[in-house]
Amino acid sequence: MHFHSGDISGVMYLKVPAIESGHEQKNYISGRKAGYINFLIGGKQRFARSLISFRPVVGNFFVFPAWLLHGAEPFQGSGVRRSLAFNASVHE
Repeated sequence: MHFHSGDISGVMYLKVPAIESGHEQKNYISGRKAGYINFLIGGKQRFARSLISFRPVVGNFFVFPAWLLHGAEPFQGSGVRRSLAFNASVHE
């Protein structure tokens, strides 16, 4: 997980390998699925889920505050995952 300096960050998925639903590679320690993008939306709390994960789909475009902790799980399978990411600052 990491964050960026600046004000806004984003990522768009240009190409993702074909993976049948239910056959995703999974990290059995963290429970996270390979290739998914994860956002940490809060601190550790009892009975609350603070990690939100999304499966990458071609054309998906995520824009979020640069301070938001996020990360992409490594993808070890065949095929190519290609994305375009950016960081921006707003100046008045």
